[in-house]
Amino acid sequence: MLTMLLCLSSWTFSPAQENGDVKELLDKVKQLEGQVQDLREEADVRNKLKITREEEQQKEEEILTAVDREEYTLTKKKSINLTYSLGYSYSSYDKLQLDESDIFGEHLYNHSIDHKISVSYGILNNLSVSFGIPFKYRYYQTGGNESRDVTDIGDMSLGVGFRPFKSAGWMPTISFNGSATLPTGRSPYKIDPNTELSTGGGLYSVGAGISMSKPIDPIVAFGSLSYSYKFPKSDFTQNVNGLILEKVEPGPSLGFKLGVAYALSYRTSINLSFNYTHGFSSTYYYKGGFARETAVGTSAGFSVGTGWKISPKTTISLGVGIGLVGDENFSLSFSVPFEF
Repeated sequence: MLTMLLCLSSWTFSPAQENGDVKELLDKVKQLEGQVQDLREEADVRNKLKITREEEQQKEEEILTAVDREEYTLTKKKSINLTYSLGYSYSSYDKLQLDESDIFGEHLYNHSIDHKISVSYGILNNLSVSFGIPFKYRYYQTGGNESRDVTDIGDMSLGVGFRPFKSAGWMPTISFNGSATLPTGRSPYKIDPNTELSTGGGLYSVGAGISMSKPIDPIVAFGSLSYSYKFPKSDFTQNVNGLILEKVEPGPSLGFKLGVAYALSYRTSINLSFNYTHGFSSTYYYKGGFARETAVGTSAGFSVGTGWKISPKTTISLGVGIGLVGDENFSLSFSVPFEF
């Protein structure tokens, strides 16, 4: 019995066995240290890949530049942005015509090509002003052989954009916009509507709006509300089918836009939007005390656009719009900005 106890005691407290247990424990500790190091390296890589808030805002602005640079983005402080835009619009509709003793229907076609140069300057990082001047070409054709066209300057525009604070948390990026339009184009109230075409609205107008955008990974949601007011004018002497137009009191208009944009890659993005405008009735006063009030008007459209980033400061924008109210109409647009 004594011999068995001595042998058991020797096995239990063997130095070789203790060294083996310690070695096994050290190996496990080293394995844990290696796993912890791998986790740290993985976390470091994730932190490096994770974009900062400033980088996220820059990416958001690049995407929204393809939507509408003047409405959703601002020019940086002491920078000048020059944007060239080219737009084409087409519309066709039926209209009743009066020819002495006969009334007949005729299908009309309207084509318009607009070249526009816009310049914006950043007073502060959250405050910028802009100026735009368009050049228009319009072509009008009836269902018969009659057609006419015009090439002239359009209505100049002035704008200001202000972003009071940066977005944080659930709050979207909010910008306030103001605009003014100068009637520098050919006024529709100072031409012969039977033989000539206009290139402007003929009235002074001002507008105000608010635009919002919010990244909701992986998309950017955006929207805007706008209000436009045209000033009355009373120095007309236009002859409209035997009536002398003397004064115009145009109605204001309200509009909104909703859409989403998505970055397909580092260089390309796509955007979808819906816009709606409601115009209130206008009143036309003619010589002899006769007045005519128009009905309220609405317009709506769906747009698809894309942005191609060709350099860190230049994103080419392409878009197509389809009218959802009224007869056939659609539009195409192209713009490219240059920042100095």
